[in-house]
Amino acid sequence: MSVNGDWVKGASVAERPLVLPVVVAVGTALRFFRIGQQSFWYDEAASVALAVHPVGDLALGRAKDLGNPPLFPVLLHAWISLVGADNDAVVRMLPALFGALSIAMVFVVARRLVSSSAALVTTLLFALAPFHVQLAQETRTYSLLVFVGLVSTWGLLRAFETPARARWWVVHAAATCAMLYAHYFALFLVLAQVGAVVFGHRRDRAVIARAALSFGAAACGYAAWLPALYAQVSTKGNLGRSAESWYLHVAATPFVYGFGTTLAWKHNISGGRLVAAAVGALAFCGALLAGLRVVVRARTQSFLLWWFVVPIAAPLLISVLLFPLYNVRYVVLGSIPFYMLVAVGLDSMGSWARLRAACAAAIGCAMLLSSGSYFTQVVKPNWRSAVRYVESALQPGDLLLFDADNNETAYARYATAPASRLRMMAPPAAGGDPQRFFGAAFAGAPTVDFTTDVLAAPRAWLVLSDADAAAERRYQQLFASWQAEGQTEFRGISIRLFCRTCPAKDSRGDQHD
Repeated sequence: MSVNGDWVKGASVAERPLVLPVVVAVGTALRFFRIGQQSFWYDEAASVALAVHPVGDLALGRAKDLGNPPLFPVLLHAWISLVGADNDAVVRMLPALFGALSIAMVFVVARRLVSSSAALVTTLLFALAPFHVQLAQETRTYSLLVFVGLVSTWGLLRAFETPARARWWVVHAAATCAMLYAHYFALFLVLAQVGAVVFGHRRDRAVIARAALSFGAAACGYAAWLPALYAQVSTKGNLGRSAESWYLHVAATPFVYGFGTTLAWKHNISGGRLVAAAVGALAFCGALLAGLRVVVRARTQSFLLWWFVVPIAAPLLISVLLFPLYNVRYVVLGSIPFYMLVAVGLDSMGSWARLRAACAAAIGCAMLLSSGSYFTQVVKPNWRSAVRYVESALQPGDLLLFDADNNETAYARYATAPASRLRMMAPPAAGGDPQRFFGAAFAGAPTVDFTTDVLAAPRAWLVLSDADAAAERRYQQLFASWQAEGQTEFRGISIRLFCRTCPAKDSRGDQHD
């Protein structure tokens, strides 16, 4: 089934048996290297806060976040029951383990679709990809999703090879069901697999029948979650996580697949980084197009094409035609065939050795620069330092105000000092009094008017993270009559102190990483 080629001289597993173990070892080391360096951001803090609920509540959807299936929270519940939830590095070892296991699985799957040398290059790209290193060091479901997605694909490919052997269909059904319980966007890989079965094996009724049973078994296993799925889908806001920027996520997809978000992204843009990003992206896209050309001409790799196109194109079409739901992290399953096509493209440059070497060097340098930024700089909201700063300056009676739900969840991860914390929300009706404070006392509580509580506090801390311009204007109105005591910036976080009766003082801000 593979696309033939061999441009890495002596790189096959048979000729160089240590190549693959070295790649796996390096990729594994990257996934555990400095794993506790970055603070938890909101999504990670929300994962831990969710995972402490009873397993039954997680499995039945009684305890849930904004809209995710339960497999990762259940596994995280078991993990923190063993190792505790206080140490960031230890908690993150669970997704890092799935990230490490996925490296070998990438090779196992790739060698059934592309040549031996291209499979090794695919595995190398995956092992070094900053995108996957970062996801493996994040307490979210994405590394688990990739792992079970690879197992599902491997089971299906093995079933194609020996369709009469039931065990591979069982592996596929079980892994596909687990994949659906890991993330809702797994459905798009299932659709890709269905397309590959129907159009690639349409003349083999036995394969079609067995595949139908396998997909049916996975669907039956997933049926228990359907009531919770409906409740989440019908909840306003759960489908449009990137409603205002989904098209930017689409444009950034090949770039993020290649270099993650630590090469040239928001706060770390510079001339040199933009040049490295442009050259690296050009090399990646050139190799990708070359790989697509080879695969399309070969007409033997419909499975690879289905896998690459559907997980990306389907959510894109839904975002264009129905409602915005595209997010580059959600389409992480499309990155594996992306690396395979890039590897095949490099493989096809046999008569253009210098061009191939230049592409490989550009890709490698851009990946190295991105990983270097991730491991040596603060790239996530720096909640550890922000909490330490606030708690070192808290006074009795101080009130902490947070912009909506997410900031307080992340702050609470590191908070140790007792203090009153309230979650700011938009006023319940347009045209309301701009001097009144609305919000909730805790996660999930109804929005209420707590103006009296705020006015009773001598000092109020306003903690913002990624607040938009409209929110900034609203806060200026809310605190128009207060004395600004100071403003301090941490990575991704702005902390402002207001006082109602304090003497005037210098309100210039401080900047921190």
